[in-house]
Amino acid sequence: MTASFFAESSHLPVLLRVAIAPGSLTHELISASGWFGLSVLCQGQETLALDCGSVSGRDVPKLEKLRFSYRVTENGVPLLNDTLTTSECKVVSVLPLPDHVLFIGEVTRSFTQSRLSYRDPLLISGLRAYLAGA
Repeated sequence: MTASFFAESSHLPVLLRVAIAPGSLTHELISASGWFGLSVLCQGQETLALDCGSVSGRDVPKLEKLRFSYRVTENGVPLLNDTLTTSECKVVSVLPLPDHVLFIGEVTRSFTQSRLSYRDPLLISGLRAYLAGA
């Protein structure tokens, strides 16, 4: 999934929140399943972020078409491999906002790629700088 915004909301239990556009396929899938995955990209993965965020899953089966390396959990949540960290979350609360829906999820499993842990996370500001230099 590509999230417009995300953040940690609680330490115990660990809760993450993501803001998703209500008309998106991601919104439909999270609403139907009650689960979402969050993979945090690191600097150097700008192309992956742009590829994922610029194609709709309604038009293209993203994971297969864009050849992302991923695994699917027993809850049906796709988690990207080779990212800074990736987490599976069970939705515990939903909050409609003016132009997005906030899904709050409890982290049920999380993985960190130790070989990438020295890299900084890819932030929107870094992505803007990447685009400006392209």
